[in-house]
Amino acid sequence: MFKISHRKLNDLGRQISGKPIDQAILQMVFSEKRASTRIKSMLCVARDHAVEYKVLDRSRLIVCELIIMWGRPVFFALAELFTPQRKHGLKKVRS
Repeated sequence: MFKISHRKLNDLGRQISGKPIDQAILQMVFSEKRASTRIKSMLCVARDHAVEYKVLDRSRLIVCELIIMWGRPVFFALAELFTPQRKHGLKKVRS
């Protein structure tokens, strides 16, 4: 865990929420903020965990939200977009 202002983390969280996981990681690569490298590594771990252990499709993963408590990111809520043939909406997965 790392300590940083919750306002700065909220800015980064708003910047990547609702985006596909690969686009969010790319956004953190080009961000100039100091915390972006740690957020990028957390996103990569969450993506790999969702693909390997939760058996989700990598191309349909999006970042729903970043939960922050006391200036520390707790977890990312990822979601998988479903095709109209299967189900409508989002399937939320904590990782």
